[in-house]
Amino acid sequence: MDQGFERARRRASFEIAHNYLKKLLSEGSLSEEEYVAAKNHLAEKSGVDPVTGLDLPAAPCTPRKKPRDERYLTYENLSELAKYESCNSANIIITWLRSHKTFEFLRQWEKMNNRGFSEEGYQALMASGNKTITPKVWCEKTNAIGILSRQGNGGGTYAHPAIALDFVMWQRPIIRYALLSSLADQKKPVQHPSEEQIPTVRVIPPKPVE
Repeated sequence: MDQGFERARRRASFEIAHNYLKKLLSEGSLSEEEYVAAKNHLAEKSGVDPVTGLDLPAAPCTPRKKPRDERYLTYENLSELAKYESCNSANIIITWLRSHKTFEFLRQWEKMNNRGFSEEGYQALMASGNKTITPKVWCEKTNAIGILSRQGNGGGTYAHPAIALDFVMWQRPIIRYALLSSLADQKKPVQHPSEEQIPTVRVIPPKPVE
């Protein structure tokens, strides 16, 4: 339908109904409050100004924002972490994913944290022999949630902090060494200060007499 015709029809409908309301007001069938409320409601439905009867200015069209995944606020950006190794962060992440041990680690994480993880998809992916598996393919085939692939502005590959730590340790062995050394130090028994003052005596048994 022509937009001009539609606007004219709405204005005419408002004028006819408005004149009927004024007649009811003059006859005493409507109070002043009822008349104003009915006129405003009618104008709103018709998209016109209740005083002038003219079309209201069109509201600015604002694009609807897609709901933001809150996981992006807590997940680590692997693409940024990979830039330590190379400016081509995508290749670094794909190289990390080529390891069977990496996929087994991701699988264990998903099984512990994701009820919707597809074991069938995982097995099919492993059986395919594809050595170039992107994060997007991994997520689509297994319904994984530990890794997210985001497109557009601010896009990249994001991962749960535990998965991101595995990636960082793979990328930088010095980080792995520091973390494991810290854990090993925590397991060392704490020696009481008084024990340090007691010298250790080594007793050497005498040689047997021939």
